[in-house]
Amino acid sequence: MLNITKAISRNLPTEELLRTFEILLIKELNIGKVLLFAYNKKWELIIKNGIEKDIYNKIDVEDDLLIFKDFEMTIGIKNKKFQPFDVIIPVFHNNKVLAYILIGDIDEDDEGTSASVRNLQFIQTLTSVIIVAIENKRLIEKQIRQERIKKELETATKIQQSLIPEKDSFPKNKKIKIETFYMPHFEIGGDYFDFEEISKNEVFFCIADVSGKGISAALLMSNFQANIKASLRNNKSLKKLTHDLNNIIVQNSKGEHFITLFMAKYHYFTKILTFVNAGHNSPILYDKSTKKISLLKSGCVGIGMLDNIPSIKLGRVRIKNDSKLICYTDGLSELAINGIEDYGLDITKNNIANNKSIGETIYSIKKELNIKKGNPYIFDDITILGIEFKNIGFGF
Repeated sequence: MLNITKAISRNLPTEELLRTFEILLIKELNIGKVLLFAYNKKWELIIKNGIEKDIYNKIDVEDDLLIFKDFEMTIGIKNKKFQPFDVIIPVFHNNKVLAYILIGDIDEDDEGTSASVRNLQFIQTLTSVIIVAIENKRLIEKQIRQERIKKELETATKIQQSLIPEKDSFPKNKKIKIETFYMPHFEIGGDYFDFEEISKNEVFFCIADVSGKGISAALLMSNFQANIKASLRNNKSLKKLTHDLNNIIVQNSKGEHFITLFMAKYHYFTKILTFVNAGHNSPILYDKSTKKISLLKSGCVGIGMLDNIPSIKLGRVRIKNDSKLICYTDGLSELAINGIEDYGLDITKNNIANNKSIGETIYSIKKELNIKKGNPYIFDDITILGIEFKNIGFGF
């Protein structure tokens, strides 16, 4: 018992604790037949001694042992699987069964009281001490893992939040106005948007959504964002940028993720909006003068879906009048309320078709769809990038 106590206090690995326990049973208590089943997500045989494989393989804890709520002498049990043993001992902790130990003597022909029976209470206590110690180690290790994951999530969240552009970084002029909304479903999200002036006459903006969730998806999106930033400095065309991004995602994701992307360049003076829609939800363009709604669909398959993108159809639109553009991710478009599919997309279309500012438009969408934490209908990240093209006229 002293050896067991020392082993526990020294926080030895589980394997060493079990080995110390097994030696004590065999060497000190003369228990030659031992099976110890313990529960850790599933029932496992963690000690086997003195019993042939074809015997212990037939014992199923859930079918054969869960009926025992107290120690039981096998002499009165009809189940022939237990014939090699003298006693079955269940081990409980907090009213939950954690283990079963089956024991028998080395020499069954010896006269006198069986060693397994003679030391029954001691073995029961000792087994309980060992199993509870192992369970406590498991819970502590689980807690440590959870704390580590929590810190990693906190770090990933901070990194991701730092990648989301601040409103103060958006262009401030009379030609264009930008409003955004971003709400990740979990601590970290797989959505991304950006807006950047690439010259005094031209702006670039994009919105993207990575397939899947979790840290791996968020890290891939962070890498994606870094590559877009680097490519903008080199002033690549949208087609070239699309091909380059596809190559990077194919290489980095190993086929586990892909990214849907809408990206565009807008020239202040030519009023031309050039864009590529790579498998993303079609942004909604509304002309305030003509009252016309257009969906920006031209482009290609999603980034990373194929090793090589076969073709890219570049989209071009001349913004002739004051207009609004809503870009969004599928957390908004696929929002279904009371079983109505694409309810979110319908509400978005209804709310853009008016003369309200882009800020008022996004606010009304959020209000009507009740977009906030705790809404049970929301199952994904929701990102909205709204752009208002103002004071538009022809020529330079």
